Amino acid sequence: MLTGAAARCLPPRSWPKRSERGVPAQVPGQHVLIVRGDRGFEVRNLSRWYRMKVNGQVTTSAPLKTKDTIEVGPVRLTFFDEV
Repeated sequence: MLTGAAARCLPPRSWPKRSERGVPAQVPGQHVLIVRGDRGFEVRNLSRWYRMKVNGQVTTSAPLKTKDTIEVGPVRLTFFDEV
């Protein structure tokens, strides 16, 4: 079970199904995890089968800073560390 900041990153059970939200079927529901630690934010790949890229580089985990891109299959996310 996840706690703290990691638990808040997961979608609530009341959200529509992935297909209804427009999430491509090629991306697993829990593919990456973004956590906040003592040194800032970090992204971790949770899948053994699918690759994750951070700023175009294949990796299993990486520190994140503002405007870094995370690619999961056909989906590209841009990370912003702003409040």
